[in-house]
Amino acid sequence: MTRFPLDANLSPRKSAYLRDAFGFDAINLMSLCLSHLKDTEVIELARRDGRVVITEDLDVGKLYYRYEHGRIGIIVHRPRVQSAAAVNRVLEYPDRAFGRGH
Repeated sequence: MTRFPLDANLSPRKSAYLRDAFGFDAINLMSLCLSHLKDTEVIELARRDGRVVITEDLDVGKLYYRYEHGRIGIIVHRPRVQSAAAVNRVLEYPDRAFGRGH
């Protein structure tokens, strides 16, 4: 099963949605009082726990590409509309959101 830590810049509602809608093991760093973690610490947590980071932070993406490429997974999520409903639609139907589906 895919395991996700959601960076502190994402709402706890998004991790709940991933758990409820898809059964993913999704945790939110804000809910765990870990929003203070530095980007490098978020990446280390993901590597240690075998998780794929979901973030809106481009700096995490840059760190991943420079130092962690191939060791962990990362999804940099940058929707145009950032309401919870819009983000959940992207998570549920990524092909449609990125113009590859219906």
